[in-house]
Amino acid sequence: GSNDQILQNTASGYQVKPKEFNAKATDAINHGWRVQDSVTRGYVDVLPGFTGFTIPTQTTAPVSGYANHTVFGRLYKSAEDTGWTYGPNVQVPYNNGEAIDGKDLVFWYEGYLPHSAAEGSGLWHSTGLRLVVNGGTTQTFTNPTAISIPDNSSGIPYPSTIAVAGLSGAISKVVVKLNGLKHTYPDDLDILLVGPGGQKVLLMSDAGGGSDLVSANLIFDSAATASLPDTSQISSGTTYRPTNYKSPDPFSAPAPVAPYGTSLDVFNGTSPNGSWQLFVVDDAGEDFGSMERGWELIITTNN
Repeated sequence: GSNDQILQNTASGYQVKPKEFNAKATDAINHGWRVQDSVTRGYVDVLPGFTGFTIPTQTTAPVSGYANHTVFGRLYKSAEDTGWTYGPNVQVPYNNGEAIDGKDLVFWYEGYLPHSAAEGSGLWHSTGLRLVVNGGTTQTFTNPTAISIPDNSSGIPYPSTIAVAGLSGAISKVVVKLNGLKHTYPDDLDILLVGPGGQKVLLMSDAGGGSDLVSANLIFDSAATASLPDTSQISSGTTYRPTNYKSPDPFSAPAPVAPYGTSLDVFNGTSPNGSWQLFVVDDAGEDFGSMERGWELIITTNN
């Protein structure tokens, strides 16, 4: 009855829609829309129908765009809960610009099925949705090899990689662990994660000031409530959101160029299989460090 949120998949990850809205399904990256409980963090992803759909002995053609809005967020009101009485090809009413973040809300998603007689009998259209509850299969992948972090230089190896294979479905969540991180001035550290599809997230940059890190274990999760501290001591064992206090960040090739994402949600909806890369850089003089026990990926996929 409350605490609901609608989120849209963007270049910066899943972002909350604060007010009632009309949108196209394609306004979200990979058609990624989500309904979430802001307290429990439980959510349902609303995704396009299954890929690889075929009709035997017939031709299929994708719809490249939508003429109408197909996604709608509304504050729940009993007087507006009239069921579908609006007729075909009609937009959902009651967009009054009311706040919906953390409220009791309604999420509408219209199936859009254009067809004309001129297309003939040989062309088929299909439409549908996939509703995926967060959960699915979770697996951990580890590269335990230490990463040396020389003064004012790139880490060794650069990048450190983890090969992921054999997972089915799309990513619904990624968590990253850095194990045994040591540095005499953590504010010098820039750490970038790049997925197999080229999505890129800056895990940490210019955080922690000059307070030494001594064999710290850091966990990064976009659902975390805490950011890394800017100038005070970074706590080992704490779960943080990806945090960046300064741009631009000096990653040399083969690291991809900026801009970099700020949320691990940018990986959601993509394939987990392939090479994941961790780029570590010390961007100033006089201090150095290491990642003594490497790093881990905890990947949840929807089957």
